[in-house]
Amino acid sequence: MQLARSRESPAPVLCVRRLPGSALRPPLELRPGEMLAAQIASRVKREALLAWLAGDAPAEADSVVLLGNDLAVTQRAARAGTLPPVAFVPRDGGL
Repeated sequence: MQLARSRESPAPVLCVRRLPGSALRPPLELRPGEMLAAQIASRVKREALLAWLAGDAPAEADSVVLLGNDLAVTQRAARAGTLPPVAFVPRDGGL
């Protein structure tokens, strides 16, 4: 007996469907192990997205899904000793 391997790609770690005031078509999706360099022309939209992801500001409903959870309805708390599932590197480089 052989087990059939799933050909489906893994679920996205991060799915951004909307930035403040505008929808993304298609949504931006980031899967496990992927890296993405994105340039968001509007400073306001970039800062709002980072605030949503960091939990510093409430996200709009169904705009950002992180690890299968809509950030607008999920309470997230950082756990000591764990790495974040999504990390950001500023344009100027260094961590």
